[in-house]
Amino acid sequence: MLRIAEHVDTTSFDGELILVDLASGHYHGLDPVASLVWRVIAEGGDSFAVVSAILEQYEASAETVERDVEALVKDWLDRGWLIVLETTPGAGSEGGH
Repeated sequence: MLRIAEHVDTTSFDGELILVDLASGHYHGLDPVASLVWRVIAEGGDSFAVVSAILEQYEASAETVERDVEALVKDWLDRGWLIVLETTPGAGSEGGH
C-alpha cells in the first residue's frame, strides 16, 4: 500500500496541482495525468485503482498505463514523496483464516 510522505503537501494553482516537498523546499507542477495519479493515491488507492482511474478518463492501452504508472510511482518513491506501507497477511476486508 502506498502513502504520501509526511513532508509532502499539495496545493492547486491555476488549475494545476502543485506538489510541495517541505524537506527540500522545492515545488513541482504535476500534469493532469500525474495529478490524477496523486489524487487516487492520496485517497488510499493502490496501483490498480490508479490504472482504472486513468483508463476511465483517457484513451490508452492498459499495458501502457500500467507501465507508465509503475515508472511514475517508482520515481516518486525514489524521491521520497511516497512510502510503501507493509501489509500483514490476512489483514483487510477479507479477514484471516
